[in-house]
Amino acid sequence: MNHDKLKIVFLHRANDPYTLERIKYFNSVNYEVYSISFSTDGYQSDLDGVNVIRLRRYKIDLIPFVKRISHYFEIKNILKKIKPDILHIVSALNLFYTFSKHSRVKIIENEGSDVIVSPQKYKFLITYYKFFYKKVNGVLQDSRVAFDKGIKYGAPADKRFNKIIEIGIDFSIFNKDVPKGIIREKYNLKDKKIIFHSRGINELYNIDIILKSIIKLRERYSSFVYILTTTMDDLKYDLRQYIINNRLEDNLLLVGRQDRVKSLKHFYRDADVNISVPSSDSSPFSVYESMACMTTNIVTDLPWLYDKFVPDKHLITCPVRDADILADKIMSILNSEIKPDLESAYDVVYNLINLEKENSKLSEFYSFLLSNK
Repeated sequence: MNHDKLKIVFLHRANDPYTLERIKYFNSVNYEVYSISFSTDGYQSDLDGVNVIRLRRYKIDLIPFVKRISHYFEIKNILKKIKPDILHIVSALNLFYTFSKHSRVKIIENEGSDVIVSPQKYKFLITYYKFFYKKVNGVLQDSRVAFDKGIKYGAPADKRFNKIIEIGIDFSIFNKDVPKGIIREKYNLKDKKIIFHSRGINELYNIDIILKSIIKLRERYSSFVYILTTTMDDLKYDLRQYIINNRLEDNLLLVGRQDRVKSLKHFYRDADVNISVPSSDSSPFSVYESMACMTTNIVTDLPWLYDKFVPDKHLITCPVRDADILADKIMSILNSEIKPDLESAYDVVYNLINLEKENSKLSEFYSFLLSNK
């Protein structure tokens, strides 16, 4: 291996699709890339040309925040052997690992919930963040909302050292040319209208509101199906009972977790509507992917969308936790009463949230931080 290459270590959750996009990019442009992952929900996939290191699993890791301590010496020894130029730590919760001295530059990448949700739920994180942000050379996040919140909790206010850089959409995968009809044929959906949801199923994502909207929509529309990327067994008991008690099975298709690269583009392409209605958000990658596939999107009216998009032109908005209005918006789209400008939405994503462009910015950020070390 050519040791003149810059060595980059990504420290992240196993199989995090966003981080894997960054890893694949920097590996493709001839960096020496290492992936160190926490195996909380499965093992880290092998990546061609990438040095993949899987951390041990301890029972104590199940206790919130404790794994930051339990893996400290293991990570320290790994970094001592690698001696990376750049240590790119994903999630502000992992700021603890900035104690390591075995890298030239340390970057923390905020995930939206790190600074938007978690400090409100766990107040001790405010002190934790304010202490550890002082130990990083640079901070990275994907939205203005996360940027402002990060500064509030101690991230540098100097924009040279604190950057908003999106993950970016891979337009070789998600694009206008993805063929239509594959999902309809696979699940024998014929001419049914498809409402698709690919995001999480925890409380933040308001699955209860999505299910409630089915009841109102079927009062006024006969042939439709909601597709969710989960299974009945994965849903909480109260949600399972709600589906059974309200006989939602005829209008609900639970397809389980899907391969993001191989499958999701076909769901987006066949969907009449893609919905993303969490109570909080930073920069929803799945929404951008569906926009790249020319799909109409309904999103909750949250601050992130005003940075790049015009509400009700590029994206249709609805209030947080309002099943009736969500159903009304879906109905209006299915009846062609609302027609977002999908071409314009595509152009925004292509120009402002593009994998190649965004990771080029990140490469420049790395170089700047190294030169100012």
